[in-house]
Amino acid sequence: MFATRSLGLYSTRFLKSNVSKSFRCIQPASSLLAFRFASTNFNDVDAHKPTLDIDPFAKAARLKRPTSPHLFIYQPQLTWVMSGAFRVVSVGLGGLLYLTAMGYAIAPLESAALAAYVHSFPSLLLFLGKLTIGTPFFFHCYNGMRHLIWDTASQLKVKDVYKTGHIVLGLTAITSVLFALFY
Repeated sequence: MFATRSLGLYSTRFLKSNVSKSFRCIQPASSLLAFRFASTNFNDVDAHKPTLDIDPFAKAARLKRPTSPHLFIYQPQLTWVMSGAFRVVSVGLGGLLYLTAMGYAIAPLESAALAAYVHSFPSLLLFLGKLTIGTPFFFHCYNGMRHLIWDTASQLKVKDVYKTGHIVLGLTAITSVLFALFY
């Protein structure tokens, strides 16, 4: 320390001023914690509860906080709308498959009698029913092919993703209407 002072590498006055400033801003940890809890949890009745015991919806209603806007604050884009639709359609088709299989297992029906009953419906209702069942099926098939193409690491640029998305939607619409009309 004597050598640094004698060589003039730093000033004692500078050292004392910095030390005093740095020590002035240090507060005891207990006062910082008290300030934090006083400022954030003053009127919160859930502050003492474990996190998993707190109902977040009741707390938001009690504190008059708006619910999170989630997806509704974003402009719908083809990429995330088709991704969500593909997941919903996949779950729906899987559920329909399992319910149909369980229905045949629980109450064995004759397929010919069931087909005759369905074809006794009015043609508009038959068309709408076929369209309702065919559209998710064709969308799932075409979008699945799109995902298989992506697995080959092609068509992954944004422009190509939108192009294949429009192709999937177009093919889905065309084949669904043709299926409902002619099958």
